[in-house]
Amino acid sequence: LVSGLSIEGTADAGITVQILNGLTVLGSGTAGAGSYAIPINLAAGITTLTSRGIDPAGNMSAVSAGLAVTVDTTAPTVALSYNQSGNTTGPFAVG
Repeated sequence: LVSGLSIEGTADAGITVQILNGLTVLGSGTAGAGSYAIPINLAAGITTLTSRGIDPAGNMSAVSAGLAVTVDTTAPTVALSYNQSGNTTGPFAVG
């Protein structure tokens, strides 16, 4: 799982916002002053997230449209080459 991710948005103050993956609640938070930030953990790959709001009386909104989120944990590859007077080409050595 990748931690340290945050879903941020706006909602009326006092509304509890839930972030879902299917039927699973990944995180929730209450909007204060009209905004929220909800920390979540996601596995690498593509996940479709939805949200819903719950007011202080317990009334639940419909689930939002899905948002596909891609978490890519693969490090990029970098190739370097060096050519000085035509006699040396990379890769570079460390040290």
